[in-house]
Amino acid sequence: MKTAVVTGANGFVGSKLVRALTADGWNVRAVLRTLIPKEIPNVEQFAVGDITSFNEWERVMEGADAVVHLAALVHADEKEDYPYEDYLKVNAEATRNIAMSAAMAGVKRFIFVSTAKVCGEKTPADRPFTEKSLPMPEDSYAKSKFEAEKKLRTIEKETGLGVVIIRPPLVYGPGVKANMGKLLDAVRKWPILAVPSVNNRRSFIYVDNLISSIKTCLEKPEVVGETFFVSDKHDVSTSELVSLIAGFTKHGAVIFKLPKGLLVWAGGLLDFTQKLLGRSFSINSESISKLFYSLAVDSSLIKEKSGWEPPYTLEEGVKITATHYNLNDNDDYKGYWLRTYDYLAVFVAWFLASLARHDFILTDVGLTWSLMTLSTVLISQYIVFQLVGLGWGVQTSKRFCSFPDMVRISFIGIILIGIGLFLINRLEGVPRITIALYPVILSALLAFPRIWSNDRWSKQNGEIKE
Repeated sequence: MKTAVVTGANGFVGSKLVRALTADGWNVRAVLRTLIPKEIPNVEQFAVGDITSFNEWERVMEGADAVVHLAALVHADEKEDYPYEDYLKVNAEATRNIAMSAAMAGVKRFIFVSTAKVCGEKTPADRPFTEKSLPMPEDSYAKSKFEAEKKLRTIEKETGLGVVIIRPPLVYGPGVKANMGKLLDAVRKWPILAVPSVNNRRSFIYVDNLISSIKTCLEKPEVVGETFFVSDKHDVSTSELVSLIAGFTKHGAVIFKLPKGLLVWAGGLLDFTQKLLGRSFSINSESISKLFYSLAVDSSLIKEKSGWEPPYTLEEGVKITATHYNLNDNDDYKGYWLRTYDYLAVFVAWFLASLARHDFILTDVGLTWSLMTLSTVLISQYIVFQLVGLGWGVQTSKRFCSFPDMVRISFIGIILIGIGLFLINRLEGVPRITIALYPVILSALLAFPRIWSNDRWSKQNGEIKE
């Protein structure tokens, strides 16, 4: 029985790779930051803590046939990033140390999972990256991965270690986080989405397809010394991907294609708001601009050398991923209906307040009045929902109120707003601010019965204990 050392074995890809290798009859030495309490058949755990300071790699490598090196320092969140020296230390220097230890222990195969971004952040829509593309890494993560690639090729020449480098694009699958996780969250949470009206091309790879390519590189002698781009069977545009994800969620979404210029303007507005508030948002001008780019790779070389084909199509991978979230995240489904209800209440308040002015968006004055009213209603609802929702423990609930309750709340709110505006509009000399405040206050008050109904529903179903 062959033995494989897997670093980063408790990560998104590593944990799935360990299970796949043991299912294929491999003994696996799982290199982890800390030990996992549960024992897994044919898996020996090695807790190394910080891989940059661990100095017992010879013990880990002894008698091993292959190494799959997945451990890496990846991007931090938007609020802060690591210094380039940290990326270099973990992703390049530690990789060199691990590879040297593997070579000295007589390991025959060393699989290094790098990144497609070694060649840059974007491609022309009709010219994907190939193995002949010049490396042009832009961020610290990609630069450190390229440095690791160069060090591995040097070790390969000096020691004869069989090195294979895999450059995947964005990896997705059940449990994914990072950028693809954010996209899945957005599609699942919001009933209305805006996507750029551009025909870009982007490559992705489903996690089980990546694992399949790794297993191929462990088994085929023809791949030694090569660098491969790997991806799903075909590329998609950003709007096609969003539509595909929405089609496999519980509720779908209404998707609007917006001009590039409008989204660029929105990104600039978000940047200004971040600076004004001193906060960092997950969406900014940089993340929006990435929606327009193409980043495609050509995976034909690994197919020619080894006969590898991705076992899953992109559609199958997205369906499995979306289904996983549908089954394991009811809070987002609840959130979808909450936001749909918010849109309904806000729109009704906006419409009636504007109608009471007699010049509903037909003139410049009417348009300004409508937008002002809409903004104040949105802000007031957001504040009340946040304050009352947190206070009543609604965040622990896994369902929204029953549909009849939601209809009753909406219907009562519409009647109250309509009656109030009718009476106010009949009075002479009523200040404009009064007409604005009435729908604002009523729409905010709608939060109370909504949250009460949600709380009652949850208690009846045993989801919130008295």
